[in-house]
Amino acid sequence: MSNYGIFPPGEQLEEQISHAAAKPFSGSFEQQALVLGSRIHLDYDGIFEEMEKIKHVRLKEVLEYQLKRYRTFFA
Repeated sequence: MSNYGIFPPGEQLEEQISHAAAKPFSGSFEQQALVLGSRIHLDYDGIFEEMEKIKHVRLKEVLEYQLKRYRTFFA
């Protein structure tokens, strides 16, 4: 299992992210959010505004994907 390292070429973003393990006490981001018991409040407008400054395209793709995927855990 990868730990945010180099992923096999040709895999789609969703496949690559599925190889990543959550930290620190569970391999599941969803389980960690459920244990937290409260929703994390994010400034989506501010986040996406700051992301416009990022030049690394892959990083932006991963951040956008994760923000959309876990939107139900964030307020």
